[in-house]
Amino acid sequence: MKNKFTINILLFVGLFLSLSSLSNAQPWMNKFENDPNPNFYDIQKSFNEYWKDKPLPVHGTKAKDENEGEEAGLGGWLSFKRWEWFMAPRVYPTGIYPDGRQLYNEQQKEKANRQGNPNVTSFGNWTILGPTTAIPTNGGAGRANCVR
Repeated sequence: MKNKFTINILLFVGLFLSLSSLSNAQPWMNKFENDPNPNFYDIQKSFNEYWKDKPLPVHGTKAKDENEGEEAGLGGWLSFKRWEWFMAPRVYPTGIYPDGRQLYNEQQKEKANRQGNPNVTSFGNWTILGPTTAIPTNGGAGRANCVR
């Protein structure tokens, strides 16, 4: 009985994974199925072309997704815009994403260089710019809790 249950679970998981790989939640990404590393600007252009004839969703309302025929929330618009806002300043001018492994390797090299040199104690030569006067202790400095 236990073996039959395990086999059924494995078949279900296998079927689920094989069917889920065929679907794509972002219709604007369909053209990149054969491209393992799409360019940021190509993805952005595809997204904008997909949404150019559609009314922009209003936050808090349901947007009808014509491809799926069901209520799809904001249809991925808000999630994409957040991703776009985050990634736009981080890609190279060509639209290629930075290689995380390269960044990590450079950090490890710097860490190894610092451990081998006992004279290096910080990243750079810091100098104070101000203010150089002492902060009064009788309530003259601090944070504002409210403004009237």
